[in-house]
Amino acid sequence: MAFGLAITLVLGMIGMMATPANATTTIVVAKDGSGNFTSVQAAINAVPGGGARSLIEIKPGTYDETVSLPAGKPNLTIEGTTGNAADVVIAAGHAAWMTKPDGTPYGTAGSATVTLAANNVTVEDVTIANTYDPTAFPQGYSQAVAINAEGDRQVFTGDRFTAQRAHELGMVN
Repeated sequence: MAFGLAITLVLGMIGMMATPANATTTIVVAKDGSGNFTSVQAAINAVPGGGARSLIEIKPGTYDETVSLPAGKPNLTIEGTTGNAADVVIAAGHAAWMTKPDGTPYGTAGSATVTLAANNVTVEDVTIANTYDPTAFPQGYSQAVAINAEGDRQVFTGDRFTAQRAHELGMVN
């Protein structure tokens, strides 16, 4: 009896040790404050580094922001919660000629609304839009990228990408 109990305890402890490595951290983004964060970038900043699996669930709304996922945060899924990409929109309006706060130009890759530098990233049911309006500026038409997908093994399912001209999707590497 004691031998069986010892095996059960050891196997139970092995199971508990294995669980955290397989666990997924879930972070909820909601504009109305009902989630963990109100911006997608704040949620990405909270994702643990080092390859831990993470899920960012985004509730409906338009998130007016530029989003950047660094290479050190792989194994991330970004998911719209409704299953309809039109309900969850990440939008920003930068063009290649525009200048960043530090005074340097964005450039084509830098004009992206979303930049994903990490590997093993999945984006589901989200619209990513570069809302640059060339008629609002004397410079007119310019590169204005919706997504800059730099990492390996990135999967996009049920998403929408919108931008001016043919510069909707940029893959720079």
